[in-house]
Amino acid sequence: MYRIRFIIYFFLLFVVRTMSEESMPIRNFTPELYNGETQNWTICQAEDNVVYIANNKGLLEFNGANWKLYPSPNHTILRSVAVKEKRVYTGCYMDDYSGDMHPVIPVICTQFGG
Repeated sequence: MYRIRFIIYFFLLFVVRTMSEESMPIRNFTPELYNGETQNWTICQAEDNVVYIANNKGLLEFNGANWKLYPSPNHTILRSVAVKEKRVYTGCYMDDYSGDMHPVIPVICTQFGG
């Protein structure tokens, strides 16, 4: 009798515990949706909550609803991205990297209000 009560109690405790845990809302985006390649290198979020992603195809911008791709003019792979004071900075594969990140392609900087 006690064994059956213990099993029922343990089962109910397990069910209640797993039902009470909240899971993080995770959403996956396919490369077809954001019009980029499959490999993303760096993700950075600006103060206005816009997300910038260094992708093999260029710089991706996501405002929570829409994606925009800014391809690099010489088709290099973007490896890093950072945002500071409404300016977006990127670093590219095989870039002449001297320790400072370079401002994004001038066309993109003007579109971002830099």
